[in-house]
Amino acid sequence: MRKINLNKILKKSENNLQDIIQYGVNEVRNEILLSIQQTPKTGKSYNRGKKTHIASEEGNPPAVDTGRLWNSIETVYKNSVFTGEVSANTNYAVHLEFGTSKMKARPFMQPALEKKRKKILERAKNIYFKF
Repeated sequence: MRKINLNKILKKSENNLQDIIQYGVNEVRNEILLSIQQTPKTGKSYNRGKKTHIASEEGNPPAVDTGRLWNSIETVYKNSVFTGEVSANTNYAVHLEFGTSKMKARPFMQPALEKKRKKILERAKNIYFKF
């Protein structure tokens, strides 16, 4: 009869779960950055000081202007509780994602998650129970 080492199985499961979480948040972060970088600037044009900015069309990810939003996209892993998050750490990111009374939404977070969801779940299915 084969002896089962539950501690070994638990440790392997924890490591696999950590890998899945890290993979997932990195996939979403990279998709966000790519979508912002590749957004066509086909929206409204306006001047801010000496600089002219051309916005993205409503419904598309925001177009790069200063690069602050792009540089604020971060990932955090909390291995002790098996969570991960992707955040945009500017005060205007939420306005871009959901829009305001004066501006239509330029979602970039939720669409990135939805685009990568199937790939992340497939990876989870393929590695979580392999020992």
